[in-house]
Amino acid sequence: AENFEAYVKYADPTHGWYVKGGKFYLPFGWRLQDQTAFVRQVTGISMTSPDQGVELGYDRGNWSVQLAFTNGAANAQSGSGNQVTGQLIYTLARWRAGLAASHTKADAGNRNVLGVFAGLRTGPVAWLGEADLVSDDGYPEGRRRLVSLLGEADWRLAKGHNLKLTAEYYDPDRNISEDQQARYSALYEFTPIPFLQLRAGYRRYRGIPQNDTQNRHLTFIELHGFF
Repeated sequence: AENFEAYVKYADPTHGWYVKGGKFYLPFGWRLQDQTAFVRQVTGISMTSPDQGVELGYDRGNWSVQLAFTNGAANAQSGSGNQVTGQLIYTLARWRAGLAASHTKADAGNRNVLGVFAGLRTGPVAWLGEADLVSDDGYPEGRRRLVSLLGEADWRLAKGHNLKLTAEYYDPDRNISEDQQARYSALYEFTPIPFLQLRAGYRRYRGIPQNDTQNRHLTFIELHGFF
């Protein structure tokens, strides 16, 4: 077993603010179930990469704000540097929109990430989108700029039945042309009882022709239990 979160939290529900410290997930963009999504891999912020530090937050009415001061995943081995991550979200009944940013100071090279994300509910379909821009100084040739995009539709066919369609885009270096990658997915999710889900899906990867890893098909079945 591996522990991903362990923290203490003090909150003031009357005024909507809180503070927590320990090991926790960083506040940035959509918390997707698929941690291999381009937007989660490119930003380096996902539910498989928690960090240690302190987070301040405010959640009241339509506004939600989080600001985290942590060690930074890039400093896990060296122990030097730090990371600041934050996001601002505005939520209404049918839609929400958010802005997120992160700055990592590390001996291997500083890293800045900027993201925007939004969601819209239209009847039984929920639409999600996220766009992230990364500026990373940790490459041998120097600074590299990366871009990742996500578009997702979740269609609630019936109670406990969801059809998920996603389209993703990834540019690993804005200075190099024709190196972009894409990923398309179709998943069926069945949740017969709370905290138990069966997922089956098909995924198509597309990239540069000479790279077989970037051009492949994937079919999978997963069983998830949530505790």
